[in-house]
Amino acid sequence: MRSLEDEGLIEVVPDPRDGRRRIARLTSAGLAEWQVYDALGHARAQAVLDKAGARQAALIAAMDLIATVMLRNEVQIRDADPDKPASLACLRSYYDFLLSLSGIPASMLPLPLPDAEKYRPPTGVFLVAWSDDLPVGCVSLRALEPGIAEVKRLWVDPVARGQGLARRMMRAVESRARDLGFSAAKLDSNTILSEAVALYRSDGWTECAPYTDPPANIWMTKRL
Repeated sequence: MRSLEDEGLIEVVPDPRDGRRRIARLTSAGLAEWQVYDALGHARAQAVLDKAGARQAALIAAMDLIATVMLRNEVQIRDADPDKPASLACLRSYYDFLLSLSGIPASMLPLPLPDAEKYRPPTGVFLVAWSDDLPVGCVSLRALEPGIAEVKRLWVDPVARGQGLARRMMRAVESRARDLGFSAAKLDSNTILSEAVALYRSDGWTECAPYTDPPANIWMTKRL
């Protein structure tokens, strides 16, 4: 740090909130050098992508998979606003996944959510899973009736599947439901989503009477 200071790349100043600490800041010269190194990094990354040719998307997906597996224990699940870019990106991928499996009309999958306010505290929540700065999953919750919440739109990116993240997300949203005062939760699904239905069953969800219309064909509940 002293050498960087001697070169005029950083300046070290007292922390105004704690006199025992100091803060290192880039000078204008330091910022300029940082930008040069940043540009070099981008150029090298672009060179790697250029080598992939038409397989750039596959290469990026493979790199995301490696990073997500290596950072498996560092994936964080955090509250998010349903209208923010990361939430909308997760929902768009979730909708694309549903459309690839079934004949659900696209009109039934609106973006942004017309009832987004229902997925904000104190009556609901929207959770996003992050692997570093990459959103790799989402799940949401809203009030259904007094004391009962509804879990909606569980999705995990293919690069993060097979690592127990879907179960973690379900348990996180159930915990948030308890925090919000709900004593039970419901969800609807479709048996074509066999892996999701198996997950729900293994985590204590049981079938209940229908409360929504098709394309749902299975309805489940769980005491919280």
